[in-house]
Amino acid sequence: MSLAKTAIYTLLVPVALTVLIPWALVHGDGNVPTWGGGPWRWLGLAPMALGAALYLWCAWEFATAGRGTPNPADPPRALVARGPYRVVRNPMYVAVNAVIIGEALLFRSAWLTKYALGSLVFVQCLVVLWEEPGLRRRYGDGYMAYCAAVPRWFPRLRRR
Repeated sequence: MSLAKTAIYTLLVPVALTVLIPWALVHGDGNVPTWGGGPWRWLGLAPMALGAALYLWCAWEFATAGRGTPNPADPPRALVARGPYRVVRNPMYVAVNAVIIGEALLFRSAWLTKYALGSLVFVQCLVVLWEEPGLRRRYGDGYMAYCAAVPRWFPRLRRR
């Protein structure tokens, strides 16, 4: 059941954030984006594809390992610390922002760039002020140990 609820949530929230809002920002002024601008802009497809794949992996882990969904109203029942969550604590947010940044590159859109930057600031505040305190209450010492071992946004480079 968690997989079905995760699929529905994904269609409602991440798709809105990465498809509907960017489409409105790019097309909102009545201008359809042009496809000029050189081959480098196609590099935007890489973060879009990687972000989409990472989000799906994270959603799978929430549903299977955590027995819950990305929806805050139906969170994982168990702390998810495997898969991409072994590398950073918030890979789902990283994934969504990677898609938006890729779209900004692909469409050469100043509005999408501003949207991506605003999203980064919003997510940082959301995580620090609301999500992490709730996770500390829900999972206690296990979450504190997880925070000590896994960075919030950027993977640690390990010495060989």
